[in-house]
Amino acid sequence: MSSVDNYIRKWTGIIGLTITDLTSGAIRAGRLPTNAVIDDNADIEKITGTDSLGRETNIGSNVKAFKPVLTLTYSGANLDLYALQRGRAVNRLTFDDLMLPKEMQVTKSLYAGATTGKVGFGVAEDAVTKASIIGNNLDVVPLTQQPFDTFAPARDNSFAIGENFARKFSDDLVAARAFVQIEVPLPTATSARAVSEESLGAQSINMLVKSTNDTVTLVKIPTAQIDPSGSRFDPKADTIEVKFDLSGLGTCEPYKVYELASKIYCDA
Repeated sequence: MSSVDNYIRKWTGIIGLTITDLTSGAIRAGRLPTNAVIDDNADIEKITGTDSLGRETNIGSNVKAFKPVLTLTYSGANLDLYALQRGRAVNRLTFDDLMLPKEMQVTKSLYAGATTGKVGFGVAEDAVTKASIIGNNLDVVPLTQQPFDTFAPARDNSFAIGENFARKFSDDLVAARAFVQIEVPLPTATSARAVSEESLGAQSINMLVKSTNDTVTLVKIPTAQIDPSGSRFDPKADTIEVKFDLSGLGTCEPYKVYELASKIYCDA
């Protein structure tokens, strides 16, 4: 006879998920989604007839289309999830044309350069830089760049860029505590992880779902294609969704669900 725990069991969430690239064979490494939903997206044709009183009634149905979509929901976005949402690979590359934007309020005449590992380290002294402020008449006022070593602070609306993004500002900007927008080029051959133009191919997905009685359900998806529709870059998003079209090519079921008899446990 079944126990009460087994009788009232229900799914409570995902405790394991792997996404394997079918081309490279590599398994993605990353945190688990907060939820996973498969919408069968079925197109059902109703077959109707006539009852004994001459009224039209439903007498059956026919599944005309079955196009399941898996949606993985993650708490907050990062580069890897954004790339996965777009169906793109992430590669480490070197770049020569990256610009560092900076907004700051000028409260002193000299700002020290960045230390190793900090944003701005490696910026060259006197790198050609753009800067501007909002003037008293609310117009944008471009600032004049001076050489760092011979900087003359009495020259109004001026600044200088030193090694590792050290900065000097003219006396009038310090006195006004001006807000300055700066755009400075990062060092050449800067290394960065970037969303590449390389598209991701078919993926296989396995999910492990926990039940209230500590048994588990396995969801097996042999082939899935990333659906990039609706992808967007949103740094403050509370959640990010990654969608997959589940392929039924050459199979009767695009995904299968198995309830296992074994229970979960914690590793010692």
